[in-house]
Amino acid sequence: MTNGEVIQHLQSYRQDMPCAYSFWTPEDVRTAAHQKDVQLEDDEIKQVLSNVHEDQDCNTGINWLVIESAIDDVLAARKEA
Repeated sequence: MTNGEVIQHLQSYRQDMPCAYSFWTPEDVRTAAHQKDVQLEDDEIKQVLSNVHEDQDCNTGINWLVIESAIDDVLAARKEA
């Protein structure tokens, strides 16, 4: 999901409506990858964020462990390629 898509989605709601919101960026993914001592390409970072968005679980939410797991999935796919 891109910032533009988020903005478009949010514009469908009243501006004064309360909500909870979590925002993760490519820099967050780079930080998590760095902690794992790996380097990701820009397209891999995009894939991590896409996977996290598409697979998010409302019971778990998005957290560092979820980001790290998505990085692991991308790294596994890299090895298979």
